[in-house]
Amino acid sequence: MRSGAASATLAGEGTTRRQTLRDGVREKAALENKSEFENKNVKLVAATAGQQLLVEEEVKRRLKEEKAREEYEKNAQKQGGVDHDLAALRTFAELRERQKVNYEAVTDDDALADAMLAANDLDKKKLLMRYKRLKQEVLQRDSAFTNKVMRNFFTCIRKVGTLNKKSPGFLARWQTRFVVLSNAGLIYFKVGDMQSKEDLSPQHFKPLNDFVVKEASEAETGKPNCFYIIFCKSSLVTTPMLLSAPTPHDMKEWINALRLHQIDVIASRATFFERKLERCGVRVPRASILITQGFNAPVQ
Repeated sequence: MRSGAASATLAGEGTTRRQTLRDGVREKAALENKSEFENKNVKLVAATAGQQLLVEEEVKRRLKEEKAREEYEKNAQKQGGVDHDLAALRTFAELRERQKVNYEAVTDDDALADAMLAANDLDKKKLLMRYKRLKQEVLQRDSAFTNKVMRNFFTCIRKVGTLNKKSPGFLARWQTRFVVLSNAGLIYFKVGDMQSKEDLSPQHFKPLNDFVVKEASEAETGKPNCFYIIFCKSSLVTTPMLLSAPTPHDMKEWINALRLHQIDVIASRATFFERKLERCGVRVPRASILITQGFNAPVQ
């Protein structure tokens, strides 16, 4: 009897342990599922917030441009004459619509068209509209000087941050890098504690003269928030760079910073071209004249 009772007790204890173990496994699985769900929910909220920021930025930009147009129209009506600034805005908008980037064989003109996407104020619009004519006039008079200016690069820091960069080649893989965008180009460092001398030495430098920026889908790259830097076929660097930002908002900021960098380069070149033409006794018409008479208005 005692032996039977003892066996029953042991059997009951074993059943209880197994049940407790099963309950523990279920509880652990439930916690893991809950944690996974919460992580997914956090990522979804972050992605949604990032998309919302992009939408808000685009709406603000359009409202700002619309407000500027309305103010110029009012001023033109008051003055009763031609408002060159309003004409510049319209001409620039038409020019930007006509310019189509050829991502398969990027040229200097493609780089100019891409930079136009970041020209949000009137001065930048006028600069870009006039730059092409300046380059054309200098090219006709001194092609060697033109090529020297086009292939040169000039330094201040515009943006810094962490990006994922996909290495080229057959065994391509993603690498996290701390990136510095200066108006000389892109400099990137290994990401770590940044304590050793090796960590503080740039791993690579990419000169940025003429390029376009193109967003890439996650379906294409396997990573979110990706964009390409595609270089002009005559640039020192020809292999496109594929980069991934932490959030959609970061990606938008990087793309805009790169395009503003291109405007800085164009502004520097325009100064060189203008000085060269002055020595030749030639003056390219101001942007307001190019707007009213066309880009082929006679030189002065």
